[in-house]
Amino acid sequence: MSSPVFGTARRSAAGCAPASRFAADRVQNPALPLVLSAALFLIFAANPSRAPAGEAADLRVAPAVKSVTLSGFTRAGTVMTLSSEVSGRILSVNYDVGDRIGEKPVARIDPSFIDFDIEAVNLSLKKLDTAMEKNTSRTAWLKKEFERMDRLHKGDRATEVRRDEARENFRQSRLEGESLAAGRQALLVNRKELRERRRRHDIAGFKGWVVVEKLAEAGEFISPGAPVARLADFDRLIVPLAVSGDQLAALREAGDAIPARLEGGDAVCRIKTLNPEFNEKTRKLAVEMELPGHKGEKRGGLRLEIPLKIAAPGIRIPRAAVRNRYENPRVILADGGGESRTVILLGEDGDFFTAAEDPALPPGTRLLPAETKAAAD
Repeated sequence: MSSPVFGTARRSAAGCAPASRFAADRVQNPALPLVLSAALFLIFAANPSRAPAGEAADLRVAPAVKSVTLSGFTRAGTVMTLSSEVSGRILSVNYDVGDRIGEKPVARIDPSFIDFDIEAVNLSLKKLDTAMEKNTSRTAWLKKEFERMDRLHKGDRATEVRRDEARENFRQSRLEGESLAAGRQALLVNRKELRERRRRHDIAGFKGWVVVEKLAEAGEFISPGAPVARLADFDRLIVPLAVSGDQLAALREAGDAIPARLEGGDAVCRIKTLNPEFNEKTRKLAVEMELPGHKGEKRGGLRLEIPLKIAAPGIRIPRAAVRNRYENPRVILADGGGESRTVILLGEDGDFFTAAEDPALPPGTRLLPAETKAAAD
């Protein structure tokens, strides 16, 4: 007597049993779904060529590429040496190595002598202001005196000599006032210069930058141009690289958001500067990569790795399309009536093989899966 499971399957396939009876058989035979799944698996395993057609369309020949990884280490975006513009004795150095610059100046030079000069100019200005006030008053009186003498002369009650004398006194007083005003302006310029020199006794750095080297200490006498500290801007990290022409082309093709790895974490970088000068010894170009929007640790020495795909000789064939029997790798053309072609494998990269160029396998050629039976077999 036949098994109730297969008996139910035959009745269902023939369409002879009512739907209610088929449902009842499924209840009476719970192993039916497992048996049907196993049967379908055996059918497709025995006939792999009956796989969906869309799967073969994904297997195409492409230009060969090779994987390279560019690596370098982070550095500060800008490094500068802070120097003194004036001479004097250093009163204090407010930051040590590793400190970030804040509101205070990096160092302060004794401003005593420049303060004395500023005070002397202020006293001279005060004295000059008094002289100008006196001149203004005297000039006003001499002007009235000249006008009075001029009226008397016109009425024949004063001689011409007295009128000319009054006019000359008025003129000289006015010229003296102009001289005093010019002298006051010169003192103002002198005081402005002294205040600017006084400001430079406080050696300031850029806020947020970091001291990477301390070159002076409190109590030292410093001269103009002497270095005080080296500062670096680690808010902008760069990575210098030496790249070949094809690597540079791959970086440019990747755009302004190149995926990378920074100390094991994900990062994004882009080209900051390119030195067009060619290095004849290394045969490479100097490129600086920057890390825009980096929120992690900001210091030098972080390893950056940039994976790239660059052009290589040969063609690229999906591994799933390569049939390798008896050490004879072959592929089957999807549009060639099942024709197979022998390929010379040069290397592998993940799910792809790199093969020697073949005029019959130009980039874009569609291939069938390796399990498909070739017409030549």
